[in-house]
Amino acid sequence: MQNFKYAIETETYGARVDSIRPVFEAARLDLGRDKIDGHVVSAVWDALVPGLRDEFDAPNSLPLIAPRPLLLLQVKC
Repeated sequence: MQNFKYAIETETYGARVDSIRPVFEAARLDLGRDKIDGHVVSAVWDALVPGLRDEFDAPNSLPLIAPRPLLLLQVKC
């Protein structure tokens, strides 16, 4: 379950950034930032999936499943 807004607020987006680092590096350069920070991450997510941190984020979209059952599993490697 992804909570993109929370990841930015708590700076816990590292694994997501690492999955497509070249995209975030290019955005960092375009935005004139010294490092990949919440501003860069927000800009990339907004460009890739507009609304990802708002209406499509887990806290807003998961309740739409109700009242149907939902099973969420998390696997740690």
